[in-house]
Amino acid sequence: MQTDRGRRIEILFHASVDLKPAERAVYLAEACGDDEDLRREVSALIAADEDRSSLLESPPWLRLAREESTDDSDLEIEADLPFARLGDFRLIRKLGMGGMGVVYLARQESLGRMVALKLVRPERTGSFETTKRFWREVKAVGQLRHPNIVTVYGSGEQQGVRYFAMELVSGKGLDEVLREAYKNDERPALATVLEWGRAIALALARAHRAGIIHRDVKLSNIRIDLAGRAMLMDFGIARHQEFSTMTRTGEFRGTPQYASPEQVRARRSGIDARTDIFSLGVSLYEVLTGKVPFVGETTEQVFHQILNEEPVPPRRLNPSISRDLQTVLLTAMEKDLGRRYQTMKAFADDLERVIEGRVIAARPAGPFSKLWKRTRRYPIASAAIALAFFAIVALAVGVPWVVAVKEKEKRQAAEQASLVIAAKRGEAEKEALRFKAINAFLEEIFTAPDPWVSGKDVRVADMLAASVEKLESSFCDQPEIKSSIYECIGWSYRGLGLYARAEILLREALRLREMIPGGDHTPRYLRLTTCLGLGLEYQGRYQEAESLLGRAAEQQSADLGEEHPDLLRTQEILAGLFRKQDRLVEAEALARRVLRVRRDRLPDGHPDTLRSMNVLALVLLNKGEFAEAETLLHQAFEARREAFGHDHLDVLSSLNDLAGRRSRLWDGTPRLNRSCARRWQSLNVDSAIMIATPCFSCITWHPCSKPSVNTPKRKVSISEHWMEFGMSCPRGIHVGPPRSSTS
Repeated sequence: MQTDRGRRIEILFHASVDLKPAERAVYLAEACGDDEDLRREVSALIAADEDRSSLLESPPWLRLAREESTDDSDLEIEADLPFARLGDFRLIRKLGMGGMGVVYLARQESLGRMVALKLVRPERTGSFETTKRFWREVKAVGQLRHPNIVTVYGSGEQQGVRYFAMELVSGKGLDEVLREAYKNDERPALATVLEWGRAIALALARAHRAGIIHRDVKLSNIRIDLAGRAMLMDFGIARHQEFSTMTRTGEFRGTPQYASPEQVRARRSGIDARTDIFSLGVSLYEVLTGKVPFVGETTEQVFHQILNEEPVPPRRLNPSISRDLQTVLLTAMEKDLGRRYQTMKAFADDLERVIEGRVIAARPAGPFSKLWKRTRRYPIASAAIALAFFAIVALAVGVPWVVAVKEKEKRQAAEQASLVIAAKRGEAEKEALRFKAINAFLEEIFTAPDPWVSGKDVRVADMLAASVEKLESSFCDQPEIKSSIYECIGWSYRGLGLYARAEILLREALRLREMIPGGDHTPRYLRLTTCLGLGLEYQGRYQEAESLLGRAAEQQSADLGEEHPDLLRTQEILAGLFRKQDRLVEAEALARRVLRVRRDRLPDGHPDTLRSMNVLALVLLNKGEFAEAETLLHQAFEARREAFGHDHLDVLSSLNDLAGRRSRLWDGTPRLNRSCARRWQSLNVDSAIMIATPCFSCITWHPCSKPSVNTPKRKVSISEHWMEFGMSCPRGIHVGPPRSSTS
């Protein structure tokens, strides 16, 4: 067995080997005290370790415990070996076999030393997964240097056989040591077990610093050599950062009884160095108590216990275990990663504190933590108890609280409603003042001219021009009112067909709206934009109109929604614009979309729906789809006639469209004549001012009530139609006593 002085040298070596030279000198001076020989021995080991030029050289600290012989003359070579030699190695006998490989005792001829030679099992030679695992183990162990990790001497491949040579550790596996001890009704000494555990923890800490996770820490992978030193072996399923994608999600890797919860769940993203802490905790628990903490007849039962059951406190199974040691073991086996030791070094430090009788860093689970674990262990019973408890609390405390909350909510709702009503009242009052100011201005403008005094006719266009001139110096500090008046006058100009003048005023109205904070995103602003685009369309400025209408539609869609009436009207105008440019596919898609939405949202016979039917019908006529177009025109005509009567202009407009399709326009001419005459007489009786609404820019007209077969058709403007009845063109509508006209 290793002497006390040898163990102390080993401890000091591991504690100081990774320190900077200055820090190392201070540490050794304090740790060695007056023992200068001890300090020199440790320093010599560190210097020898730093001078190693190759991983093939044996680490210098192995002389502390190595008892190996280079003389194999007394060893009998086993018969039926698969190979006599592999490279520099001569096989002697089989030492053991695992799931992936076979280990042989072999002699390295060039250096004259005995080694353990690991080969891939013959039946697994062709397995790609086995090959990856084999070379992964070589890479993982080959880059580690630690007295408690088996040393790799070299690797190679010969005749398709892959192998690597490693340090021959004379001794037994920890599982064998434990079986023999309990067979003789004995237990391994507590201090010795803790030393082994601390040594393996330090070895794993070194592996973790190198980015390697063992993932299969268990008793059979820990070997106790003849000097009593614990050695960590078998990195066959170790994971390095370089190989982090080899294990697919959903595959279990490890030994069930020693697996961590994250290994059981087979979550690659949740497996880190802490999985080795859990497995080492399970291994120490088994050595100290003689029982594995998680048992079951099947693997599924074992996995269920690992995920859901807490281990029996080890002091119940072995009273010699101190409370601190129990805390250390249970902290290492915490299912919650956040409560487990975060590093293997922290685990090793607490084991060392237990050995030396110092206060440990880990703390036992408190009452709330125990309650949470018990709740997780017995979820149904815990839920029933919790439900009963909260029911009692709810009856005692909850009911008055709920009543108070309801009362508070009612008060808040009433206050909020009052604020909303006050805000709406304020908006209504503000809007009323705005309309009052607008009406006062327009009333002053339109009532100022007196044709009886001036002795001449007054034209609407003249009055509108005068109002614009007066408006320029009015409402300078009230842009919203000024914008509304410009908008009103612009609409009137558009109704008169004076599109250029209308455009100037509408653009000025938009500019004033933009001066108001947030005014360029209001529905009114967007409707103004649509109106301006329609005016540009009437002037034949299609590109400008399309740009303006497109921006308006995009903003309306974002602010108001896809089915808002303002957006539908803008898209309807765009459809007509596309039709005039012979972009009939785009026009039809928009027109159908608008008609579909309006039919879904509006009642049958609504004027907006009927207008959409007319728009689509005109597009279809241009495409030559006459049957569907005529059906839509006929439906619109019948609906308007039923709603408004025979003489309404909308009805006659539909009749005109329908008759134009059937080439029988003369059917609608008498009705159109009578309707226009009746409107003129009605307006002159009831009002001194007649303002025309735009009808048709051009209609097909017959000069007589019913043409003869030889009478040619011709195109006339709507102004000629008005003149037929002795009226002024809408561009200069008569104001004053009615002129004589014929019905």
